[in-house]
Amino acid sequence: MAEMAFEAVICAKAINEYAKVYGQPLAVTPPVQFLNQKPGRFDPAKAFKVQFPTTTFYFATDVECYGLAAMGTKGPAGDIFEADVVVIEESHVSEILNQFGGLPAPQHLNAAYECKFGAYHKSQLRELLGFRRHLSYLNTPSGNNHPLGFPFGLAVNNADPSVQIILFRPTNLSFLTPQTADLYNLYQEVYP
Repeated sequence: MAEMAFEAVICAKAINEYAKVYGQPLAVTPPVQFLNQKPGRFDPAKAFKVQFPTTTFYFATDVECYGLAAMGTKGPAGDIFEADVVVIEESHVSEILNQFGGLPAPQHLNAAYECKFGAYHKSQLRELLGFRRHLSYLNTPSGNNHPLGFPFGLAVNNADPSVQIILFRPTNLSFLTPQTADLYNLYQEVYP
């Protein structure tokens, strides 16, 4: 239960960080049903829809996603993994729902955040590295998912597509070497 509450807090924090980059929201539509209660498909009715001056994003929790096997395809392909918080630009919603069965692929994600509220386990490092491996190639981005800047001030320079990945924890832990974090554009943020 505490982890689910922490995910909701991080979802709200992400909305605030996106506002610093994209401008103050013009409209915020809360979810009809409060966020996903367990991993599942992306459902706009279970996400915050936030309209910024230049674009609109959906902020959702506990969303299952396709990995790189589905990148560039016109439908589902490959393994599925779960992200605690995802940010999806509105322009991708129709394709996600109609062609991918509600499971976003890497080309649909603007950001994917992991929320860990509890004891540290080495598996969290493997999970974060696996996240990057599922979502993007180690390469210079061919496009920029963040043309106005990066939320949380954390750039993505070595991943294609440039999906921002951050591990959120209530306490700081030094389990990533700076070289590994820089190479894979993996970040840890302490909140609150």
